[in-house]
Amino acid sequence: MPLRLSGFRQKMKRPAFAACLILCLALIGLFVYRTTLHQAERNWAGEVHSDLVKLDEWLTRTIVSAKDDARLLARNLQTNLLDGPDGGRYLQQYLKAVRRTNELFGHVTVATSDGKLLQSNIWPNGGISEDPRSSASYIQAMSANGEPVVTAPYRSADGRFVLSVAAATPDRLGVVEMSVPLDELYAAFARHETVTSGELYIVGIDGKPAPLRPGAPSGPTFAGFAAGGSSGTDEAVIAQMTNAESGLTLINVMNLKTAAAAGDPAPKMPIVVAVLLALVLLAVLLLAKRYIRLIRFLIDAMRRMKRDNWQDRMNPPADGEIAKPYDTIDCITESLRSLVYYDTLTLLPNRAHLNEILDRELQTAAFENSEIAVLFIDLDNFKRINDSKGHSFGDELLRQAANRIRECVPSSGTVCRFGGDEFVIVLPYPNRQHLLPKTLNRLQQSFENGMPVFEHTVYMKLSIGAAMFPKDGLTAEELLKHADAAMYKAKDLGKNNVQFYHSGMKEQLLKRTRLEELLLSGLYRGEFEVVYQPQIVARTGQLRGFEALLRWNCPELGQVSPADFIPIAEETGAIVPIGEFVLREACRMNGELYRRFGLQPVMSVNVSPVQLKQVSFADRMIHIIRESGIPAERMELEMTENTVIDTIDTSLEWLKRMQSFGVKLAMDDFGTGYSSLSYLIRLPIHTLKIDKSFVRDMGKRRSHSILESIIQLAQRSGFKVVAEGIERSDQLQRLREWGCDYLQGYYFSKPLTADQMEEYVRLNCSRQSTAGVTM
Repeated sequence: MPLRLSGFRQKMKRPAFAACLILCLALIGLFVYRTTLHQAERNWAGEVHSDLVKLDEWLTRTIVSAKDDARLLARNLQTNLLDGPDGGRYLQQYLKAVRRTNELFGHVTVATSDGKLLQSNIWPNGGISEDPRSSASYIQAMSANGEPVVTAPYRSADGRFVLSVAAATPDRLGVVEMSVPLDELYAAFARHETVTSGELYIVGIDGKPAPLRPGAPSGPTFAGFAAGGSSGTDEAVIAQMTNAESGLTLINVMNLKTAAAAGDPAPKMPIVVAVLLALVLLAVLLLAKRYIRLIRFLIDAMRRMKRDNWQDRMNPPADGEIAKPYDTIDCITESLRSLVYYDTLTLLPNRAHLNEILDRELQTAAFENSEIAVLFIDLDNFKRINDSKGHSFGDELLRQAANRIRECVPSSGTVCRFGGDEFVIVLPYPNRQHLLPKTLNRLQQSFENGMPVFEHTVYMKLSIGAAMFPKDGLTAEELLKHADAAMYKAKDLGKNNVQFYHSGMKEQLLKRTRLEELLLSGLYRGEFEVVYQPQIVARTGQLRGFEALLRWNCPELGQVSPADFIPIAEETGAIVPIGEFVLREACRMNGELYRRFGLQPVMSVNVSPVQLKQVSFADRMIHIIRESGIPAERMELEMTENTVIDTIDTSLEWLKRMQSFGVKLAMDDFGTGYSSLSYLIRLPIHTLKIDKSFVRDMGKRRSHSILESIIQLAQRSGFKVVAEGIERSDQLQRLREWGCDYLQGYYFSKPLTADQMEEYVRLNCSRQSTAGVTM
């Protein structure tokens, strides 16, 4: 009996022991489960709060930028954009220029004080009533003393979530309301895996919550709860934060059960089953360890290629037969990385790699509270050399220039090829040991020596723009844009110099963009005018002809100098139709002078290098002259030395066609360019026009000798000579003594409008036929 009891007890002990063991394991598992769950929830809440802080910082930067741009836009809007039947069209043109400088703009509307509503039609705006003056944004902006205000958020007709920033114009003629899309805010929120089941709301100044995600509940039940509070349902306000710049409140709402599940790393099944499954899984993993490592390696490689992540090298699996695919994949990865991130011509990091490098340096600088210099470099006159010498020559020149730039930059900096003949230098800690001024000085000194390219020696100069972090921008995009603006300023100041960005350049860039918008439309609106400056025969004082000069009187910008708009017209290609307009007007005026006064003057018209590069240049010029009906020998085309020399391979045949047609050809600004006698022999030139700088400085001994020599050399070579810039009688007398053929300048007359020229002809030439008919 005792044996039986003992055996029974032993039988009972085993299940009891197993049960106790299972229970203990279950309790331990439950404890671990709950502890891990609570810790996960705390960690998750901390991550959500940290993410919300980043979203709040992004929103602050966005709204500050939007306010600045709304204030600038409201200040720059003028009455002719708000009034008149063409107000909407002018506004459209203006907004295109604005959006080129800042892609933050979404939809922009202008509500005028007389009830008109003008808009850009980029996004339909459902938040404005028929009378815009009754809208909340109009009322708030008008009462804000010129400061921009942030209105309640709303969802546009295309489903995008936007805020409105409104600002009144200084003259209170209207209110500018700019829609700021918050797509990036929600995208940044949705990128975090811990919040994929949550919703992000913005509570505007009207107290109404608005969801960022399309289709999210628009009337949540959490309104008024404290952070972490509950409404009795599964919803809770996990984190909330009020934006100091706009007064808007960001609220993160999460389903508690879903949040717990998302943060729960503990097993969901009974502990025993989980342990058994874990043991089975462990056995499988041990058996297939090597194969799993290879599979993981292959999957990781594919994911990196898909994400364009080429920065970090992958760890290979263990040695042996199974690791052989690594070498092939690593070789492919390195080749793709070179193609994606490096310029094949100069072997420098390319534009895509530059953004990653600059973002990484900006994060370090922000953490260390240090500075970064971004230098934007453009090779002066590279396009002219590339067009004249060929692309192979240009490629070799770019390689040589890239090597010189790289040698001038310290090891802490990075040189990238931005595109074309543009390079960017990222220089951390620019103020340590005067690193920035030393680098700039080395760059300029390095390019003072010529570069050997094939059998030629090329002398290249640099235009450099600089922007500093954090003073000039906080993001890579801002710094590059501002450094680019500074580089263009360096070019405007004569090239071969360094300019540092300042806040006024943004407005200058905006004006330049606006000038581009108005330039071509100004031609079709009849804003351009041709004026005419007389040319006088030096020996007799009679009229030889006129030089046709272009003037632009823009209703919005006023009288625009040719020095400002001609370079832009050449860059944009607008110089082609503008040049044809000048030629037509000059031909028309030449015919008018003959019909009314019996005069046949020589009419000189300037030709741009962009026009000379046009395939149909000669055909177009001949067609216009034939269409006017005037004799071809009464027209003269003026080209600068550099224009002719730079395009000589393509333009020589066309110039000979123009000469055979009867048109005279003149070389303008002679003496300031190449002044090569070999080119003069090859070119079908009839007249040399001496630059006015020689006439202005003819009192100086050297200029005096050069000017006299040019006139004598030209006459012995069979060229006629025109001296421009005559302002004094002593200049006139000396040029006559030297035998100069024709004279032009303010001493005789300023450029004349069509009406003024009629009076000039009546007073000076009514009884004379035009001199110099045979030349």
